[in-house]
Amino acid sequence: MLGLSLKESIAVAYDVKDYQVSGPGWIESERYDAIAKIPSDVVKLPEEARWRQVRAMGRALLADRFKAALHRGTRGLPVYRWTGRCWT
Repeated sequence: MLGLSLKESIAVAYDVKDYQVSGPGWIESERYDAIAKIPSDVVKLPEEARWRQVRAMGRALLADRFKAALHRGTRGLPVYRWTGRCWT
């Protein structure tokens, strides 16, 4: 993974959309390169299983290098509705 922000790396590792990842502003602006070798037995796996392993490796790397920890939660966001004439 070359030139990814920490936010993008987290989104890939945890298989979430980038808008679901929040943190300080620098997680979007700072860029990092992560180069890793995938074990040969993982390379031979079917694509879905291979990506599961790659994401697990990414989570381990984030925990080790950035001391990243996951917190799952929900947040309320404003929602607007089109009434036919205006948004309410």
